[in-house]
Amino acid sequence: MKFLKIICIISFLLIEGMQMHTSINFGIIVVYLYQFLHDIISFQNFNNIFWQGGLLSVFTLGNLILLYRSRSYLDRYTVVFCIISLFFCSIYLDGIDRFSNFNIGFVIPFAIFLLSSILLIILNFKKKVKINVSNNKLGTKAH
Repeated sequence: MKFLKIICIISFLLIEGMQMHTSINFGIIVVYLYQFLHDIISFQNFNNIFWQGGLLSVFTLGNLILLYRSRSYLDRYTVVFCIISLFFCSIYLDGIDRFSNFNIGFVIPFAIFLLSSILLIILNFKKKVKINVSNNKLGTKAH
C-alpha cells in the first residue's frame, strides 16, 4: 500500500501543465506558496495578497501528507477524499479546463496518477479487518 501511495504522490507532483510555459505541479505549488508567504510577510501590498494560490498550495500539500499518513483500511474514506480532491486540484493546476493541447509530459504522469489511485482505492476497500467484540461492558472483568 505504501508503495502505491508513493507512486500516486510522485506522479501527481510530476504532472506537467498544459499552459504555454509548462511546469510541473511541484514547481507550481512551491511558487504559489512562496508568493503567498511573500505577500503576507512583506506588508507592501497588503490589499493584493495571493489568497487563491496560497490556499490551494496549503490544501494540496495537506492532502498529500494526509494521503501518505493514512492507514490502509481504517482511513479508506479519507484516502478516497484525498484522491478526489487531488484530482480537482490537478484540474486547476494543470489547466485542463482552459487548454486542450495534451503533451506527453501531461498524459503519462496523469495516467499513472489515475491508475495508481484507482488501484489504491480498490485495494483499500477489498481488504477486511477483524474487529474483536466482547460482551464485556464498562471495563468489568470477564470470568
